[in-house]
Amino acid sequence: MQPATQKEKMNLSHAKALRRAREMMKVTRIEMARRLNLSIEAIKKYEKGGSIIDERKIHNYLQALHLTDEDYQKIKRGKGIGINKKQRIVFSNSDRRSYKRMITKEVRVLKILRQMKNLSQDQASFICGYSRPSIGHIENGRITLDQTRIKFIVESYYSRPSIGHIENGRITLDQTRIKFIVESYGQNMSEFNRLMCEEILRDEILKSANEKMKNLSEEKLKIVNSLLLNL
Repeated sequence: MQPATQKEKMNLSHAKALRRAREMMKVTRIEMARRLNLSIEAIKKYEKGGSIIDERKIHNYLQALHLTDEDYQKIKRGKGIGINKKQRIVFSNSDRRSYKRMITKEVRVLKILRQMKNLSQDQASFICGYSRPSIGHIENGRITLDQTRIKFIVESYYSRPSIGHIENGRITLDQTRIKFIVESYGQNMSEFNRLMCEEILRDEILKSANEKMKNLSEEKLKIVNSLLLNL
């Protein structure tokens, strides 16, 4: 076997850096393929050095990851890029669970849509191309969602009705991420926006009804049950 040429070494260096950049941004290969409109095999080929990586490909990769050339050079040198440093704060044990946990109305609506499709959080993460705990983090209020991501998630849910459950608010959701999630659920944004306009959400109604039924006598419960069976 002939020793690798300088050009081949440089190509492999770019491949490793691109993979490291993707992993640092916590983007899966499935999502990366979607962002670049490529197959997963093409992404694997890039990151293993099996494809010639030119300046255009590097630029497209960085753009999809929202990184700058300066970030890329730091990654190539094995340095961090400070993406998560602003969020890294040490708290006492009692504060950690509540840190930046924001259950917004958007998050609650996404959870409702997921439950209406009988999807588990893990299943929802899978069909969205996210890592396994991602939807759970979203539903815990720890990921920011934008409209694009919401749309993607909802549409993904509804395009895959056979798949059986990001709603706890542990990830901040911006509009892009909200749209992404909505589309992943197989739904369009009109359903999301309709629910967002509701004064009382489905989860509140169910909770209120459940609490009310707990205090009903057996006779009244039978009446309620009869009404439900005839709906």
